[in-house]
Amino acid sequence: MLIIIASFGLTYNIIYPVMSPEQISAHPDAFEKFGMLRWEDGKNHQLPQDFADMVGWQDMANKALMAYKTIPVNEQESTLIFCDNYGQAGALNYYNRGKMKEAYSFNTDYIFWLPKMKNIKNIILIGNLPNKDVLSQFETVQQTGTIENQYAREKGTCVFILRNGKPEWTSMFYKLAKNRILANDIF
Repeated sequence: MLIIIASFGLTYNIIYPVMSPEQISAHPDAFEKFGMLRWEDGKNHQLPQDFADMVGWQDMANKALMAYKTIPVNEQESTLIFCDNYGQAGALNYYNRGKMKEAYSFNTDYIFWLPKMKNIKNIILIGNLPNKDVLSQFETVQQTGTIENQYAREKGTCVFILRNGKPEWTSMFYKLAKNRILANDIF
C-alpha cells in the first residue's frame, strides 16, 4: 500500500505542475528519467518546456499593463498591443482581460485576428527590439521592462513603448501583415 501511495505521489508531482520551479530544478531526476526536461531544441533544461513556457507570463502581463497605463486615455484607442509570438499574446489576453486592449501577433492564428485600426499611433511591444525600418516610423522608443525570472523561457523578453507613429506607419504595418500571410511566414 505504501508503494502505491508513493508511486501515486511521484506520478502526480510529475504530471501536474504542483512543484515550484525551484523544487523541480533542485530535484530533476524523475523529470529527466521521463524525458520531460528535453525541449524541442533537443537539449535538457531546468524545467519541462510547457511549464517553462508559462513561467513569467503573469509578470510579463503586469509589465505590459503598466506600460499601457502610461499611454494617455485619449490615445489608447489608437494603441496596438503587439507581441513577438502567440504565447505572449495569449498570456497578456488571459491575465489582462478587461484591463487593457487585446494583444496580437504575426504568429499563427493571431495574424488573422489583427484589428482594423485607422491609425496606429502607439505600440506596446512585447519581444525583441524591431529593426531600424520599423523604429524609424516612431518618434520615441522606450524600454519599460524585462522578464528576469531565471526559470522563464521568456527570460530576457522586453516590453517597449513605441510612441507617435508616422502617418504612413499604419498602412506599412498592414502591408507587413499581408506579406507574411501571403508568404505563409506565420510560424
